[in-house]
Amino acid sequence: MLFGDAVSKDDLAPDAYGSVDELVAAFGLNTTDKDLPIEVQENVLRIQRELFIVGAELAKPKRK
Repeated sequence: MLFGDAVSKDDLAPDAYGSVDELVAAFGLNTTDKDLPIEVQENVLRIQRELFIVGAELAKPKRK
């Protein structure tokens, strides 16, 4: 988790932000195709940025 806080083994957050991170990586891998239209590349980059924010929000410590 962000800031090194401990997480319970039954907490779903690490799985959630791990999945988001994998999705960001998959989008990035697909943009290596040089035949991809620039509009698609720009949309993928925008989606990656949004997903990165989602992952960061999921990694924030929960308020008690």
